[in-house]
Amino acid sequence: MGDCMPVPATIRCALLLGTTFAFASAMDAQDLGSDASIRQALDKARPALMHHLRNQLDGRGGSPGQLALLCLAALHDGVLPSDEVLSRALDRLANANCSETYETALRLMVMEYWDQFPDRKKAAERDCKVLLRHRHDGAFSYFDNPAEWDLSNTQYGALGLRAAASMEVPIERKAWQQLADSVGDFQESYGGFGYRPGQGKAKGSYPSMTVAGIAVLAMCRQALST
Repeated sequence: MGDCMPVPATIRCALLLGTTFAFASAMDAQDLGSDASIRQALDKARPALMHHLRNQLDGRGGSPGQLALLCLAALHDGVLPSDEVLSRALDRLANANCSETYETALRLMVMEYWDQFPDRKKAAERDCKVLLRHRHDGAFSYFDNPAEWDLSNTQYGALGLRAAASMEVPIERKAWQQLADSVGDFQESYGGFGYRPGQGKAKGSYPSMTVAGIAVLAMCRQALST
């Protein structure tokens, strides 16, 4: 998920499906033709998504983060939690050992979307505590007590905190302010964002991280305005 990591096919599939569904949900109701085309595309993609979930359950999948992302994509796609495959996947996710930022944040997003997650409030509080230990100068890296941070982990960390807050897990205002300060200070003079502070101007900024930086600042603004 970070820019220094290869993206497995399962992740690419889930990201594409989840992103497409998000756009479909946000479309104007008047544009019925495009809406129908997007939903047709989602219908075609759903078997591949469920195939990847089955692979996870059969031991041919990857990390808890991949499982969480596939579960989240399936839920957003309208697959019922009672579906045999998704039900088993959600149960496995609930019992998974999530220790990295990506997987912990994604599980929090699943909890936020599916209010029947086992022991939801207690699980959300637990995962939020784990997530908060992954910060350096208010922003996020992969594991506990890091010596640096990167914007890829940070965008997921912010999404995880936002999900936890929506489930009424208390998050100090200071945490949001520190996050906003670190990410805001990292922005280039022309508005772009790179991957990690300290890489130097040679790396520059690029679209994916610029979107991530803007999204993190928007989430901080939302949290600090309440």
